[in-house]
Amino acid sequence: PLVLALYIFLPRQSSTGSQHLPMASTKQLEDTLPRCDSYHNRAGDTLSGQWPIYSLVAFDEPSLKQVETDINEAEDSTSNSILMTEPDLSNSTLRDVYDHHIRLRDENDKIHHTLSIAVDQSDYQANGVLVVDLKVMTDTSQTVIGVLRCGYDDADLYCANLDIGNMSFIDYKKEEQRLWGGDDPYENQRYFSRDAASPAPPSDEQHYAWYSNVEMGGPIQDLLEPGWIDMIEGESRLHRVGGWFNFPDPWHEIRRQFPYHCLQQPELHRKLFLVAEKAGNEPDALSICKAEWNGDLGNYHYDPNSHEGRTRDREKMFAIMPDISVVKKVRPGEALDELDRLVCSAHTGNECPISPHSSRLEEFLYSQ
Repeated sequence: PLVLALYIFLPRQSSTGSQHLPMASTKQLEDTLPRCDSYHNRAGDTLSGQWPIYSLVAFDEPSLKQVETDINEAEDSTSNSILMTEPDLSNSTLRDVYDHHIRLRDENDKIHHTLSIAVDQSDYQANGVLVVDLKVMTDTSQTVIGVLRCGYDDADLYCANLDIGNMSFIDYKKEEQRLWGGDDPYENQRYFSRDAASPAPPSDEQHYAWYSNVEMGGPIQDLLEPGWIDMIEGESRLHRVGGWFNFPDPWHEIRRQFPYHCLQQPELHRKLFLVAEKAGNEPDALSICKAEWNGDLGNYHYDPNSHEGRTRDREKMFAIMPDISVVKKVRPGEALDELDRLVCSAHTGNECPISPHSSRLEEFLYSQ
């Protein structure tokens, strides 16, 4: 029978005397890359992929092979890293490597799609290497691109632990701060927003709540997100969290429940959500709504595994009662695109275009 071995090790400990002087800031390197990897949902299963090693340094062929050997034969290595020699990326930037990687992963199903190693120093044994993670979870449950520096002999292990979730990227950023003079990860707004209500960058990961104020709200999901019933768990981005059509004041219930639903489902956007007010595909069937609150959930507790954990702070959340404004009315098929556009515009300060995935609705309607 096939046995899958998952190698789980704690990060290597070093004495104060072996700590390294500060290198080029990995935050500066991160800032040369996109904030989010908008392509990773096409990547599919990555658990069997090898971590590609890209060299930004002009090594000769024997030296390149030695890089691969050193990384794979380190004490705690899983020997799952593979040197990529074509094309020659020496003297390239990390952004060049990223652009190449996102093209290569669509063609090469043997490499990992979101984790890679980059050698940016000729003396990598003393100065370390870079690990690039395209799927770093932030404090607002979004995913961003992150870069960290580690010893060459830890790089393969770091990738393995990140892949299986044994260690978090922030755990390793703290190691980088301690051993390599890296920046404090908690001061990096890429990972930790100073304003909990600040809209996260638009990406395939942004999810939204929707409520129904009409009795037959179920079919609206088909118009909102065609094909949702065939989606795997976590793929649907629109979550029906309540229906208040038979309540005397549905909007009162929405104000009361929305913060608690955000606590229950931290992937939800904490300000924007939808309310269905008509059952069909009319231009004004849905209201895009905005909740006026700071979105900060740091002082509230929720544990889905126990009654006490589910209810402990529920009444506190109900008491928040944010004011709600209607941003605009839209057709169901336009709602997701418009939500993404509003989030993008709020984040960048510029007017963002409509994203191009509403054609799925046309396909769905014509198929009925």
